[in-house]
Formats: sequence, C-alpha cells, structure tokens
Amino acid sequence: MPALPPELLDTVVYLYPDTDAAIKGERMGGCGCLVVLPTQTEPYVTGFMYIVTASHNVKEGQTFVVRVNTRDGGMGIIENTQPGWTHHKYGDDLSVLSINLEYATVKSRGLTPDWFISKERMEQYKIGPGDETFMVGRFVSHEGKQKNTPAVRFGNIAMMPHEPVRTRRGLLQECFLVETRSLPGYSGSPVFVHPYPFNYFKREIVPPMFLGIDMGHLTDSRPVIKKDVWRQGRREKVDENWIVETNTGMSCVIPAWKVWELLHSEELMEQRRQVLEEFEKEKAASSVAFDSADDSESPSPLTQLGFEDFLKRVSRKKSSKT
Repeated sequence: MPALPPELLDTVVYLYPDTDAAIKGERMGGCGCLVVLPTQTEPYVTGFMYIVTASHNVKEGQTFVVRVNTRDGGMGIIENTQPGWTHHKYGDDLSVLSINLEYATVKSRGLTPDWFISKERMEQYKIGPGDETFMVGRFVSHEGKQKNTPAVRFGNIAMMPHEPVRTRRGLLQECFLVETRSLPGYSGSPVFVHPYPFNYFKREIVPPMFLGIDMGHLTDSRPVIKKDVWRQGRREKVDENWIVETNTGMSCVIPAWKVWELLHSEELMEQRRQVLEEFEKEKAASSVAFDSADDSESPSPLTQLGFEDFLKRVSRKKSSKT
C-alpha cells in the first residue's frame, strides 16, 4: 500500500451529542466525511458541501454537533444540526447534512465526484475480492482532543455486494464486506479501495477511489462456556441463556453509489436548484448596477459576488431565521 494522500485525513469529521463534548473531545459518537459537489473548480473548488455519515449515528446515536479541522490547526464546531439531516428514503443507513463552511477556514476541500466509485468503474478496473482497502476514521481510544486525528485501518474486499446484509434495524442493506476491524467510533468512516496501482489491461495508473461508508461490523454470538463464575467473592451460576458477541472482523461498507443516490435525491437537488437560481438573480442585479455606473474601472460582478461569498450570506440568513 503506497502512502496515502494527506488531505484524506482532514475529510473526516467527528460527531458529538453536544457542544461541550465536542470542545472537550470526549469519547462518544461516530464520524463522517466531507463531500463537495462543485460549481467551480478553478482556481479552487467551490460548491455545495455536505457531511456524509451513517444514519444510525444521527437517529439512534443522537449526535447533532459536528467537529471539523481548520487551517490554523484547530477545530471548528457546527452546532444544532438536528433539523438539517437528510436520510436515505429507502432506509439505507446513510444521512447527509448540507453545510456552508468558509473555504479559507476549513482545512479539507472534501471528496469530489471523481473520487466516487461506480459499478462502471468497478468493471473498468476489475475491482473484486482481494483488492486492498483503507478506512479513515475515529479511534476513540486515541482520537485527538484539540483536533480530529483519525486513524487509518487497512484491509481487503472480502465479498462483493451481491446479497444484502440485515442490519440491526431489521432492514436489508446493500454493502461490501471488507476484512478490516471496525470498532465503535468508526461508524460513518469513509472507506477507499486501492487496486493494483497500475492497470496492466489499460496501461494506466489507478488512483484510490471512494468505496463507501462504513456502517459497522458483523458480529457472531457464542454461548458462554464456563458455567461457574466468581462475583464479589462468591461462586455463582451463569444463566444458561448467556451469550457473548464477538467482532467477526468483517466491516459492512455501504457503496459509494448509494451516497451518490442520496446526494441526488429530489429534495437535495431542489435545494441546490433554488440556491443557484437566487445566486443568478443576485449576480444579474449586480451586473445591472455596474453597467449603469459611470466608473469604467469598476470591478466585475463576479469579483464582487462570488458563489462562495453568496453561500456564506445564505448561511447567515438561515441562522438569523432560526
């Protein structure tokens, strides 16, 4: 496995139940990653930014505060996100949150669409069992107090998503089985596949690709073998129905195309359409104002009204209303 692109570490965000826990960096909650759908790629990426995580982190976990890394080496905290999450309408264990972060402040640019794997790319690069993977997530035993310091775990694709896996919610989930040990805290981690770095069939370099979101690990239940135990100095019988759950070492990874499906749901596409329409109206109004000005050296409307600045103002308007 070659060295990883360092910016991948900063795409990981941590989830907390409240602001105080986020500031202290307490051991609770899962994680997620930043994804951006660009509206502009030069001179730098701007666009609609989202946090992607496993839905159970939000619904069952009740973690509504998000912590991100900032360019000054510290952390930024996004509070009160509960009403903003969009969950997959078919019950897939995925949720996304639309956010407006200042690109000059947040350290990560987020995963762009060219990172996403698809069924077509899987066929193109012959991806299958045995291909190397890595998961960037939250190791709660040593997660970082002053900023997010995710740990990387490595593994291999063990099974393709041919048959769905039944989740704790009782639903059938399409997912890869990846032989890498997921632990509490890693739920919502981005998982990447890195096939052979050189494709012998097409004679080209193969970059790592976003495989999907870690949903958690499969467990196996075993009966307790030892029938007598010592408790508080006395010998007691173990109930006949006692069992112990073990981590099988198999992580369930929801495919990236399911994330793409959620990001392009009708609800989120309509939100983006409305924002872009309002942006175009303001840009047109600004253009008219400059056309009527006498100063021929006035800066262009695009300089005065960039999409990034527009998103900041939209974010401030929403905050003032709430």
